[in-house]
Amino acid sequence: MPPKGSKSDPASPKKPESAAAKKAAKKAADKAVKQFLPKKRTPYAIFVSEQYARIQDDVKREQEASGSADQKRPQRLAFDRIGDEWKRLGKKGQEPYQKRAKEEEAAFARAKEQLMSGGANGQPQHGPGSSIGEYELLDTVLWRGTSVAAYAALHKDLRFESAAVVYESQADFRHEVGILQQLWRAEENDAWNCDVFLRVQQAIICNDPVKCIVFEKLPRLSDVLTRSGPLRGHKLQAMAAQLALAVTQLHGLQLLHLDLRPHAAFWNEQDCTLKLGRLTLCQAEAALAAQSQDTAAYTGLYRPPEVWRGATPSRRSESWAYGVTLMECFAGTHPFTDMEQIWSFDATVSDFQELDKRVPAMSSMPQDTRYVCHLFMRHVSDSRMLVEEFLKNRPLQQKLCQQ
Repeated sequence: MPPKGSKSDPASPKKPESAAAKKAAKKAADKAVKQFLPKKRTPYAIFVSEQYARIQDDVKREQEASGSADQKRPQRLAFDRIGDEWKRLGKKGQEPYQKRAKEEEAAFARAKEQLMSGGANGQPQHGPGSSIGEYELLDTVLWRGTSVAAYAALHKDLRFESAAVVYESQADFRHEVGILQQLWRAEENDAWNCDVFLRVQQAIICNDPVKCIVFEKLPRLSDVLTRSGPLRGHKLQAMAAQLALAVTQLHGLQLLHLDLRPHAAFWNEQDCTLKLGRLTLCQAEAALAAQSQDTAAYTGLYRPPEVWRGATPSRRSESWAYGVTLMECFAGTHPFTDMEQIWSFDATVSDFQELDKRVPAMSSMPQDTRYVCHLFMRHVSDSRMLVEEFLKNRPLQQKLCQQ
């Protein structure tokens, strides 16, 4: 049954234009990313996550040994082989994965309950082998920030790995929990999609010594770019569509992320899914307007010109950081090296020519992809495209598919 007020329900009273626009934007967003977003972690997905690396390595070794350049790409061959192995397991062999999928869903449900109540109290000791709620902290450091570090953590019963993010600041921890609670509450709305945000598995509140949130474990987009190289074609489009959806949903809650960059996004190379995380700097637009001009919004070379000059960050400031992220994903490296380059950049032909000289990988950027970046990278903020406008424009997203 169509929702009241929709075009398919002409008998319903007409809603204000702004509400209709939001509904149309969500419909376009769902269509744009439907092919990329998994609805849940299925038994088969768990099997793939465990076996993909091994099988892909086997395929690469076989291709190198054969010396044939006519075979399918390793990723495609690996998925074909994984599917065959899954079928050979049969119902009995698949039962452990069926059980783990159900247990994971139960664990996620407990995590949501803990998060909505403010977290689970505990007194874990910080260090490898120590206990953090239902998880054992490992000695692998996944990434570090200014006042935060992420460690690999192993669930004691289910034995799957997650990322335990430990905060030095109680205020930062409480702030991120508060933002996550807003996201959980928004999930009750049918028009909301939490799949584009890093999933919480447990929140631990401790005054001393650890403040910790356990998230699903995915590599940072920045680490993927360093390890595997740039995103091109359909991968760039998938990244752009999902990041745009996450940003648009935050904006729908009147929130600005204020830290958009590959270090704050997490990328699954196996199925081209992106999750936005690192919400410590996320702020309500109204609160920003009431603050002083000094702000920690956006890290260095992702900070737009107007924010460097002291202006209050806005949705069009998010557009600049989004555009820089697009260019970095295409090139595999950051397009700027100092603040002076940011101040003078206006996305003109000559600006891109200078950029090509500094970053050789940018010279191969297709004209359509360059045009999309141009829309977000204008020097004057009012002339930039909003991320939510881009999300509604499917033809514009498809321009990123060019190799």
